[in-house]
Amino acid sequence: MFKRLMVVLILMLMVTSSTIAFAWWDNLSQSDNQTLLIGQGVTLEVEAVVTAPEGKVLVPKGIVMKVNDVDSIELTYNVKLDYEVIEDLDLSVIADEIMIGRSNEHSDLVNIEITLSQDQVNNENVLVTVLVTLNMPVSEEQYQEIINQAITFTLRFTAKQ
Repeated sequence: MFKRLMVVLILMLMVTSSTIAFAWWDNLSQSDNQTLLIGQGVTLEVEAVVTAPEGKVLVPKGIVMKVNDVDSIELTYNVKLDYEVIEDLDLSVIADEIMIGRSNEHSDLVNIEITLSQDQVNNENVLVTVLVTLNMPVSEEQYQEIINQAITFTLRFTAKQ
């Protein structure tokens, strides 16, 4: 009876540790997948808010990372036109109005790298990846002002000929 109880306890421990390990691994990166439909020759603005996954801290690139630190956050968007057009339209995406917390004082520390799977769009998805990182602040005071603050910015998706 004691051996059976020990086997059951060991199995429960294995399942629990596997679940915890997977949950930890799953929180290492955050991605936000969205599908955006835009009309022909139009600009669509999307407010983006970047926060580190729960229990994690977004830190500047190049810093010595601790267990709960991440140095980048990735957002992904699928963009397509709401109806097919004869010729593909040029797609451009820019980020502006960058703020850390409620201030743009240290917005120069934010890097936003935008990658398109293709430069033209029609009624099929174009994957847009937005990678957000932080530069190293010049002082400890500046670091304390930005750490654990939400990063907000506007993404402007434009499709035109």
